[in-house]
Amino acid sequence: MQSWFIPVGLYCERIDTSFWGEPVNAITNIAFWLAGWLIWRQPHRQARLLGGLIAAVGLGSFLFHTFANALTGLLDVLAIAAYLLTYAWLWPRLAHASPRSVQAASLTGLLVAIAFASVLTRIVLVDWPLPPGSYLGAWFYLLVIATLASRQSHAGVRWLWLAAVLFVFSMTARELDVPLCQTMGGTHWLWHLLNAAVLYFSAKAILSTPQRT
Repeated sequence: MQSWFIPVGLYCERIDTSFWGEPVNAITNIAFWLAGWLIWRQPHRQARLLGGLIAAVGLGSFLFHTFANALTGLLDVLAIAAYLLTYAWLWPRLAHASPRSVQAASLTGLLVAIAFASVLTRIVLVDWPLPPGSYLGAWFYLLVIATLASRQSHAGVRWLWLAAVLFVFSMTARELDVPLCQTMGGTHWLWHLLNAAVLYFSAKAILSTPQRT
């Protein structure tokens, strides 16, 4: 178990193993808490669930960028996974009043997209420091539901496409953190700001749907 607490340094900004070894990366997680709070306040029965999950993403990321070890890294991943899986489960029911079988298919589709993208990026980007993997899979899933929502003129489609476009820029910021470290400094903080907006807009898309039991 001791290996769970060995300090790690994955990002450009980390200067030492202290709590504030990544000050900007840590502080910019405020964006997730702000996004979570704004969603929490929305008049929809699922607003508190989604808002709480977004805030949890910020907490997991904050812990990872302050304590920076395998355990906090796992908490960071689990918080993101909780939001993605919950979203994939809720979207068909809230957006289209679909039965549980379609919800299960949506969840399966997300998992397949993540697995495919993870394998693909490991093959193509062998020596890349932080391959996009699961995030690219989540983007594939987002593109699919945004396309389907466009065909059905869904009320939240504009929020979905805005999230999809921003996600490209947020992933780019994440991927360039290490490559641009020596020339421009880290860009992981920008990933936080943009990704908080991505989660906010994706949640807004669900909250644009009629409330269902």
